[in-house]
Amino acid sequence: MACDALDGRNWRNAVDPHLIARPSGCESGPADGLIIVGDAVSAYDPVAFRWDPIGGAELLGTLPGDDSSVAASVSADGSVVVGESGQLYGHYQAVRWTRETGMVGLGFLPGAVRSTATAISADGQTIVGWSEADGIVQAFRWTADDGMVGLGYAPGAQNSMALGVSADGSVVFGQGWEPEEPFIWDAAHGMRLLRGVLEGYGLDLTGWQRLLPSADRGMRYAVSWDGRTIVGDGQGPQNPDGTVRDGWIARLWTADTWCPGDLDGDNAVGLPDLSILLAAFGTESRAGDYDCDNQTGLSDLSYLLSRFGTSCP
Repeated sequence: MACDALDGRNWRNAVDPHLIARPSGCESGPADGLIIVGDAVSAYDPVAFRWDPIGGAELLGTLPGDDSSVAASVSADGSVVVGESGQLYGHYQAVRWTRETGMVGLGFLPGAVRSTATAISADGQTIVGWSEADGIVQAFRWTADDGMVGLGYAPGAQNSMALGVSADGSVVFGQGWEPEEPFIWDAAHGMRLLRGVLEGYGLDLTGWQRLLPSADRGMRYAVSWDGRTIVGDGQGPQNPDGTVRDGWIARLWTADTWCPGDLDGDNAVGLPDLSILLAAFGTESRAGDYDCDNQTGLSDLSYLLSRFGTSCP
């Protein structure tokens, strides 16, 4: 079942006859099905939920004193859920949920009073989102070791929001505004405007006024597991008035940086790559789909084994 096949009608009775559940994220979880998270709306207060095909739907609650919560993303195995908890139309705080700990607040950046988590790495160890202080929003990256760390702002931008993260947590993707442009962040380069990175690859972006729509119009974006492929929509040269959105895909690799067979981005083909492929074997997952037939199968396994043990500069 695809994420976009779900809607309120499908899920009206998922949690309670009087609740309407709105899925907001899903990942390939245990071999027996999907793990789905979102928020279930009762009266005016949304409450985060998690669904799996065995236990069904469960409400994840809120932080003490709060009356609403939202689940935004889930780890690959479905065990860690992130989002926010707060007062409806009031304060909110980024949260992390596991069955063992329940819902735990992640805090705020210094001086901030609001925060929200938007995405989580595949292993559940890295969480990204944003925190707000005096009307200024800053992207953050959270780990258990370092806590919540601000990622700053792209050159010339006054705000930043982290919206996606690679599978290993090393690459963060998001949007700034003033100017309203997407950014990419990693530890080696810091935060950079995606436009500048793409132009550095020699791409001509003339006519692209925006690579992502504004926040009040909704966002459509995604970053691949290795952080090298980003998709979104925006205002392109074919629709300069912005009445129709143009989709785009950006691949941040060249013949010099691409490593055939490498699935985890470490520039070598070995056991971690084989594990990724085997986890996706027999499914329609694109992880390991070397031959682009929309299924990870024997031909893909044969290709990986032919490259096994090789490395790239």
